[in-house]
Amino acid sequence: MQFEMDSIIIDENGDYQDVESAINEFNKTIKKEEHKYIYRGQTPHGLAYEYYTNNYDKQILSKCSPQIYDILISKLSMNSPLLEFYKSKGEIAFDINKQYTNILMNCDKFGWAVYMPTDEVKIFDGRIDTGRYYIETDENFMLGGNGWYADIVVEKAVNYGVIDLEDIKLQIKSSIVLKSNHFEDFVLKIYDKMIDGKKAINGFIGLLGQSTCKNNKHYYETNYDVIANELINNENNIEITGIYQKNNNETTCINLLNLDENELNNVINENINNTEEPILYHLNMKSELSMYENTLPIHRKIYDVARLEIYELHKQV
Repeated sequence: MQFEMDSIIIDENGDYQDVESAINEFNKTIKKEEHKYIYRGQTPHGLAYEYYTNNYDKQILSKCSPQIYDILISKLSMNSPLLEFYKSKGEIAFDINKQYTNILMNCDKFGWAVYMPTDEVKIFDGRIDTGRYYIETDENFMLGGNGWYADIVVEKAVNYGVIDLEDIKLQIKSSIVLKSNHFEDFVLKIYDKMIDGKKAINGFIGLLGQSTCKNNKHYYETNYDVIANELINNENNIEITGIYQKNNNETTCINLLNLDENELNNVINENINNTEEPILYHLNMKSELSMYENTLPIHRKIYDVARLEIYELHKQV
């Protein structure tokens, strides 16, 4: 949405037209007014996620144990996809069109792993089923060295002779398996109803990788003992601002924690003989909570498969 102010064009949401158009399309089949989509500043991928949540199976959420969660957020599970490669000296670049879209629509014979609290790490039993596997290897093209990899990647790594079965050390097999085409209808609907379906789906996949939720709690306090206690117990998760009374009955704010060394010295020098205390303290408590219910296994697999596909394309070229 754009509007002009003092000859300056202000753009609230660069994707407004796409989002508005999609909302109109979604609402065509919705009869009850209270169920219709409304514009709230959504991004295309935010609206796509909302559409999925409202219309499709919510069983994509894994309910991870702390053990599985820690593995999924570790660097050993974050395998960066190879976006493109060059045939010779950077003259011709190769990539795969709509790669993430196609993976989400129909991954492979193993489908999508969904973990439950009872799922756990075990020694590899010699059989590759739906899940993730820990591999010890120094290979850094198809794989990224030691780490956890999705089922299909591990199977093909063995078939291609990149690793041996003996290199597979641990397994996390999932209690629930979604069909490989679980997201197909959703993807087709997004491409049909949104101007830039590829952008919306790529963003949707990014949202599947959320591992934490952030929370800010604001409140005011006049008791310095309470302030000191909060600071001692929440040193890295709190922002404290002092609100002072000016001579002209106006108030001013000084951030007491987020000053650099020079700014802090200036404040000290300016107020060295000032015994005035803030009339009020503003506290902003910041917290980041682990999301044990998440879609990380799906997100991690998409990245694993994307790297695998680029490797296979490289073999063909």
